[in-house]
Amino acid sequence: MAMQIAERMRAKVERQLFDIGDGKTVGITVSIGVATYLQHVDSPEEVVNAADLALYAAKQAGRNRVFRHETETSG
Repeated sequence: MAMQIAERMRAKVERQLFDIGDGKTVGITVSIGVATYLQHVDSPEEVVNAADLALYAAKQAGRNRVFRHETETSG
């Protein structure tokens, strides 16, 4: 579900043009990192770190993408 929502957000941002004045518009893109919260993580920070890893993977893969990172077992 989170991946589908993130993908819809990414696509909507990509289609949107922003008025920057003087009759000019600019388009932007967004990279999104999604983390799956599993019960075995020790803290919310682990989930945020996983999302951050996914975000940077999306950027390295060419930007304007949605990537998911599943947290690993902590013990």
